Amino acid sequence: MPAPLRAIVTLGPTHEPMDEVRFVGNRSSGRMGCEIAAELQRRGCHVTALAGPCQPAGLDSLPEVVRFRTAEELRAALTSRWPSADLLVMAAAVADWRPVEVQA
Repeated sequence: MPAPLRAIVTLGPTHEPMDEVRFVGNRSSGRMGCEIAAELQRRGCHVTALAGPCQPAGLDSLPEVVRFRTAEELRAALTSRWPSADLLVMAAAVADWRPVEVQA
């Protein structure tokens, strides 16, 4: 029997900080990515969910959840995990912009 496919699913928004209080982001709930991850798991895949700042129903039932906040953190998580995966589903709603400088 072949080994199960290793899938990565990104989900939820990114929050790009402007200062200690504000951020550029969106209202992505992460539900679609969570549903995709759950279905892949039901079909026998080993799933790693890369989840932004959201808490969709069912996220806690996934076997491996790696949290990120910013697009850069998501990039780092993907860079380290993608080489060993078979499948990548990019459902996260990554912010289109980030401030050049974060105010302290």
